[in-house]
Amino acid sequence: MKNTIIDGLEIAPECCIVCEKPMPDEPDSAGWFYIIGVKPIGAIVCSQECFDKVKERHEKTGRIDTPKQRHSDA
Repeated sequence: MKNTIIDGLEIAPECCIVCEKPMPDEPDSAGWFYIIGVKPIGAIVCSQECFDKVKERHEKTGRIDTPKQRHSDA
């Protein structure tokens, strides 16, 4: 899934930024959490394993998504 641009900001899709598992409908679902202070805005992960991958990505690139997920205008 690709990020979108809303009001000039790159927004993550409503799925895990790593494995792209859809976000559940239930609020506060176990294991799911938002990643604050990173690009793209609104990124979420579904598990500790996916969070560990996000940390690796951020250390390498300063972002937590992959190039194929990025919006072309960002």
